[in-house]
Amino acid sequence: MPLIASPAEAPSAPTEAVGPMNSFVRASQETLLSFDQVSKALDVSAVPVGPLSVTSGGFLRNVVLVVTASGGTGGSAVAAADSPFNVIDNVMISDTNGRPIVGPLSGYELFLANVFGAYKVGDYDLRNYPSFSAPDADGNFKFAVSLPLEITPKNGMGSLANLTSAATYKVSWTQSPSTVVYDTSPAGSLPTITVELFVDIWSQPPPTGPGGIRNATVPPHLGTTQFWSVESHPVNAGEQNIRFTRMGNLIRNHILIFRDSSGDRVDAFPPTWRIGWDNKIVSTPTKVLMDDQVKSRFDVLAPTGTVVMDHTHDADGRPGNEDRNGWLPTVPGTKFEITGAWPSPGTLYILTNDVAVQGSVRLASGG
Repeated sequence: MPLIASPAEAPSAPTEAVGPMNSFVRASQETLLSFDQVSKALDVSAVPVGPLSVTSGGFLRNVVLVVTASGGTGGSAVAAADSPFNVIDNVMISDTNGRPIVGPLSGYELFLANVFGAYKVGDYDLRNYPSFSAPDADGNFKFAVSLPLEITPKNGMGSLANLTSAATYKVSWTQSPSTVVYDTSPAGSLPTITVELFVDIWSQPPPTGPGGIRNATVPPHLGTTQFWSVESHPVNAGEQNIRFTRMGNLIRNHILIFRDSSGDRVDAFPPTWRIGWDNKIVSTPTKVLMDDQVKSRFDVLAPTGTVVMDHTHDADGRPGNEDRNGWLPTVPGTKFEITGAWPSPGTLYILTNDVAVQGSVRLASGG
């Protein structure tokens, strides 16, 4: 069965269209509101935060976290490879029944989901935006990252009803220890981590617009939910087959992360892969050609230790705002796997971005 998030008092979609109608995104308005702020001193211990209730109103597109480390002193700080995004861990947004929609993910996994989920138009890399400041010698930094719910802004598909304070979405995370954020901590004071949370919503459109033309009052396929989750697989050196376990919905993206025994991201992938779908080999790419595809589509180099398998570049060759032609249909029993000769042992993490569409949808295994 496809997984569907629980909407907060979702209104019924119109059952019949008679005459002209304004689209949902034309009839609605985009709104970005700050709704909470949490400040905690960075320490050598992990600190749980939340769950925090997302403020209600309209149709929820994203929850944005603006993370600021300030007050660090003394110089000499050396950031870890996954820093600054790894200052948050086990980050998650759950539905009104407490079931996870995005996460729990590490902060770096959420960063990858933001970049290669292709939710921004133009520059995909969060590190190129004004909200980003890399860790300095005092250990201070800043970044903004989203918990993505909306799939595409061109029609609002994936935005979830968020109309009542009686049942709210929840956000939570763990603030990582300083020893995770830095390879070498600042010589003076550790910074304080402040997280400001913003709700990104579509407003509830009125039934009619100018001239009495009816408005679409809900996003298309209301209740459609995209998920981001992670699974892990131990890897031995040599020929190995790895089967992906998150099946049953439409697959929008896979992002693979390989870490060695120390937990560092390393490019220790097989040089040539066999990608199988229900006992049929559907592709035999090389790692180099897969990296070329990432650069061509995103204009971003795949980070060390990652492989990106997107299915969102069907509109114009650029990922995002897709027409959904490239999504992979699966059922719970679909067999999707990769096989290759791994040069060294480690752990493979598979980030899966899958979509449960509300309504009649073709879900069939195939190759």
